[in-house]
Amino acid sequence: MKKYQFRRNGREWLSTLLCGSLLFSGLGVLFYRHIAGVLCLMGLLPVYIRLDGERRQKKYQEELTVQFKDALQSMTGALQAGYSLERSIPYAADELGQLYPEKAPMVQALRELTARLGVNETVEQAFSWLAEETDAEDIQEFVQVLSTAKRTGGNVIKVMLHTAECVAMRQEVTREIQTLMSGKRLEANLMILLPPGILLYLWTAMPDMVAVLYHNLQGILVMTGLLLLYGGSYLWTRRILNIRI
Repeated sequence: MKKYQFRRNGREWLSTLLCGSLLFSGLGVLFYRHIAGVLCLMGLLPVYIRLDGERRQKKYQEELTVQFKDALQSMTGALQAGYSLERSIPYAADELGQLYPEKAPMVQALRELTARLGVNETVEQAFSWLAEETDAEDIQEFVQVLSTAKRTGGNVIKVMLHTAECVAMRQEVTREIQTLMSGKRLEANLMILLPPGILLYLWTAMPDMVAVLYHNLQGILVMTGLLLLYGGSYLWTRRILNIRI
């Protein structure tokens, strides 16, 4: 696995497994009132683990991009102060170490880039390695532009300033879209919680009305159909709200 890609730690794995187990156990009891229903729905736990991993991966990439923008701005400031490109990397690592924890991915990446430069790797080679290890689109684009600028004798400071501005602009657009979508996300979450909430209310307030849906073949088929419709609606809503910039 690539070094600077997202990996769940033990606490995150435990949280994912616990939340998934509680979710499918609750749905199994709510829709089937039988241990067999719970066990069948627990078979969907790998799907939940994958979806949760995608959500955490997206959040990790967003944090990495923010840290990369800060690193570029710090390196650009060092270049404008007269540092060489090679010396600007440890300078940026020290500055980011004051803004973020030492375990932050970009802080660790800059430390490793510094070590690689110390064994006579070129800046282009070091950043190319980082682009491969992170799979971050902004870093890959920066490496391409930096390599072209170094090869053609372009102005590296202007290149880095332009890249930092582009990354910051993309982040600003992302924040604006997230702000506009926050109300829709809240509405979507409420709509997702509504069907189980209604069923739970009927189950507790008017149990005789819904008793016919349990412990018989027709009821099981109806509840399974409703559960499939509910799951499909959730996935479709999630896809609609997943806007990429």
